[in-house]
Amino acid sequence: MEALSTEEAAGANIGVGLLVFARVVLGAGAWGLVDGLRLPVAATLALWVIVGLAIGVLVPLFTTFMESGFSWDRLGWEMAVPEVFLALLVAVPALVGVGVGAAVRSVRQAT
Repeated sequence: MEALSTEEAAGANIGVGLLVFARVVLGAGAWGLVDGLRLPVAATLALWVIVGLAIGVLVPLFTTFMESGFSWDRLGWEMAVPEVFLALLVAVPALVGVGVGAAVRSVRQAT
């Protein structure tokens, strides 16, 4: 996020954070929509649940190692709190996209 920020002042840039969240949500939703149009629904839903869980685990691990080196205390907190948020941030829009894509595919096949 710091690379996207143009402010020299220290502190949080809430606009950049919201932009990153929006990109993740829209990207996952669009990718889920494409998958829903092309792939079987059950397999695609399972795939996106696994992707959401993987993101929820890998991002906190990466953050812990990049920011402070390895620390069991920091890793425990990073895995407990942001994991669920990140998993839902990716999985929910993707699952909605898969549902919409599957519905559009079924309508196309019916006509």
